[in-house]
Amino acid sequence: MTIKIHDIFQLQNMQNDLAGDYELANDIDASGLANPTTDRGDWQDGVVYHVNDYILNYGTRYWLCTEEHTSSSANRPPQTGFMVAHHWDYWSTHEPPEYVGFRPIGISGPYNPFTGSLDGKGFKIIGLMSHRIDAGLFDDIANATIKDVHLENVDIDGAPNAAGIVVYMANGAISGCSVSGSIIGQRCAGILHYMEAGTMTDCHVLESTSMFKREGHGASGGAIGYLQRGTVSGCSVKAPITGECSRTIAGFVGYNQSGHIHECYVETDIVSPTNSVFGFAGYCEDGTIQGCYYRGKVCGYWACGFAQAVGDGGLIEDCYVAGTVESDIDWIGGFISDVYDGGVVRRCYVAAEIICNDPSPDDVGGFAAYLTTDGAIEDCFWDTTLSSAAVGIAWDGGGSSNLEGKTTAEMQQLSTFKNAGWDIGHTYHYNPNDGYPFLSWQVGSSSIWLIPRRGGGWIPGPGPKPAPPVGLTAGKGGDINIARIL
Repeated sequence: MTIKIHDIFQLQNMQNDLAGDYELANDIDASGLANPTTDRGDWQDGVVYHVNDYILNYGTRYWLCTEEHTSSSANRPPQTGFMVAHHWDYWSTHEPPEYVGFRPIGISGPYNPFTGSLDGKGFKIIGLMSHRIDAGLFDDIANATIKDVHLENVDIDGAPNAAGIVVYMANGAISGCSVSGSIIGQRCAGILHYMEAGTMTDCHVLESTSMFKREGHGASGGAIGYLQRGTVSGCSVKAPITGECSRTIAGFVGYNQSGHIHECYVETDIVSPTNSVFGFAGYCEDGTIQGCYYRGKVCGYWACGFAQAVGDGGLIEDCYVAGTVESDIDWIGGFISDVYDGGVVRRCYVAAEIICNDPSPDDVGGFAAYLTTDGAIEDCFWDTTLSSAAVGIAWDGGGSSNLEGKTTAEMQQLSTFKNAGWDIGHTYHYNPNDGYPFLSWQVGSSSIWLIPRRGGGWIPGPGPKPAPPVGLTAGKGGDINIARIL
């Protein structure tokens, strides 16, 4: 039987039946859980109450500490399901508890994941606040289904892990979800921090989201932190991403190890003076990234346009970068830094201005910084008009390379790519990429790539002017009708 969720307290109560099937019955205001204003006289400071009593009987009337406030449990909430109640006035004279707000559903330690389902029915959860060790809507799920849930104006702060929808997923499916608000953590992600296996489709981190990576180990990604295995498609990130640490920040995925990502995109700026920043991905090892793009500015201590590296048999194919790459040190690639150990980059291009603030830059590549003997760059291009780099590969270790530098005019000609064997066609009516090739899924075509017959935005022709893409989900592209594709 499906259980309907009407308010934030029923949502929190999902913790008591982690195998249940749930659906949202309406939009949910979650802000009250973090902002108690009145007290309940029959509760006493320091007395331990069961979580059910709090949820069912006392609502938002107390600011609750999620640990028993003893030295033996100072760093983690107790696992018994009990908590200490404190009158609101108590915190006017005492330091507030470190872990407050919504307790993510499912428990990672001891391992007790959510295994049921939540169907959001397109409703919103508004103002969710979760400041926890693992912070977000769900902590740990396994073989669970989460769909059509929209988080709006979240305040999520993890120490160390933070994610909008799910922190850890052993297996399962997340689809049709979106997140907006603030997400902060040592390891943070807009949708999912760690995917061991499963699928994620049609999920979006909206422009009204801000993401910040604080100092700490591990990579962060705009959508996913770590993709160990599984498949991700039709997802996007538009949230600006910043940080103050020396670790990796990537626009979409921090680390892709044996996962598969296709038809996803990032359109935002990623700016951090102390971080290593990459437009789409950190490392891609034994995994694939296909049909994806980054548009925006990456600016950091070390920066590359699309990815940090591909190796261990990994593949990046049919992807592009458009924008600006600015780095304080050299070893820059307009598209990627390192291609090594069986890694392959195929049919990709970069059209980006490259700025290196190193006073003596030696290793700046228009496309890549480093290619080893067992890496390969196949049928790829870089725009020599935009790039300040003198060479396409800064340090060529003798790997397989079929990389060509072309002027902007040449990069906007069908023949440039057709002659290299790309599956590319002309379109008369839609130009989302300033005259450069774009991925056909952006407009619902069957070809892999399209290029406008002429540059300059909308090109008049038969048929109505198409609306811009909405959602850009895999295989849909927002119901745009291209009247003529050659």
